[in-house]
Amino acid sequence: MSWKNLLPWPLLLALGLALFPVAAQFKPSEVWTKLGSWQSVIYVILVSLFLLAAIRAIYFGVFAKRPEPVAAPASAHDIQLFRRINNVLNDGALTFLADHDWRVDAHVSQLEPTTTISYWHGPNYVFGDEVIQARWVILYDKIRRLTDVYGNNLTNSENDVNRMTAWHVGIPRNAQPPQALEEIEELNQAAADVYVEFGSFAPFVRQRLGL
Repeated sequence: MSWKNLLPWPLLLALGLALFPVAAQFKPSEVWTKLGSWQSVIYVILVSLFLLAAIRAIYFGVFAKRPEPVAAPASAHDIQLFRRINNVLNDGALTFLADHDWRVDAHVSQLEPTTTISYWHGPNYVFGDEVIQARWVILYDKIRRLTDVYGNNLTNSENDVNRMTAWHVGIPRNAQPPQALEEIEELNQAAADVYVEFGSFAPFVRQRLGL
């Protein structure tokens, strides 16, 4: 039991119970006379109890746990923006980011989700909640990084202009320079970075917005 739970009323009760057997031996008119020699002791006890009660009041006034501030209601703008992000980075887009290996060509449409988000600018794409916005900036930077890697490392396939390839055009696959493999690794890593970051961003925002 914590000491603060003993102050002050339980101590007063304990004092009363301790004095009761003594007082019971005398008539009511004799009690104070018989206890006259104890007056200084009683005075010290009462002063001590007062000081302990004061300390307790100060302790609870200064160190008591303050109630947690109530979180501001989620804004309609933040909810709408988060849902828009989810609509673009849907299950299909996330599966592509997680599973596609750029040793295999891909259709241009599979690049559209992250490319679309990379063009978002202005207040319509800024969260009002500063905590969410800080997390969004991290994810957005990784998306921009991925689209830059797309632009630097991909080109249209020789056989189909609607497909993108990381292989150097005009060179047989079995004779590709080491640079091609390095670029493929860079593409795969940049896509994985977006996938992982979104995996932590989405549940955090859902909880923050109460969704």
